[in-house]
Amino acid sequence: MQSDDGLDAVEFIREHLPKDGKLELSAIIQSLLQDEWNRPPEVTDGQPHTSPMALAEIMVKFLEQDHESLDHDVGPYMRQNKYSMVTSFTATKESIQWVRNYIADTLRHRRRNAQMESQNRKWGGWFKEEN
Repeated sequence: MQSDDGLDAVEFIREHLPKDGKLELSAIIQSLLQDEWNRPPEVTDGQPHTSPMALAEIMVKFLEQDHESLDHDVGPYMRQNKYSMVTSFTATKESIQWVRNYIADTLRHRRRNAQMESQNRKWGGWFKEEN
């Protein structure tokens, strides 16, 4: 992570890492979707949310075998090394597609919303100014 954005999701995931060390992407997604703070909004809103992007970055850290860097040297999680204790990270095709689609669809809707806002219109066609 390059900034504090998304650290709440990283910490939430850290708190929910399985004790057996076997991490499943679909379980992480379900946990995020059930959490009031980390649950991302509907993609059609076009509102950016850090938890899907943080999750994507965590996935990359595991692919690059750099997940130990998610553990902290300072603060309340110092020396807990919870990410280092993960022995496997599995993902279904559907769970990977969910992350990919959420990020891509949110970006697409955000661009559409921005385009309509620049024309002083509301996207979706529901807003019609009448007398």
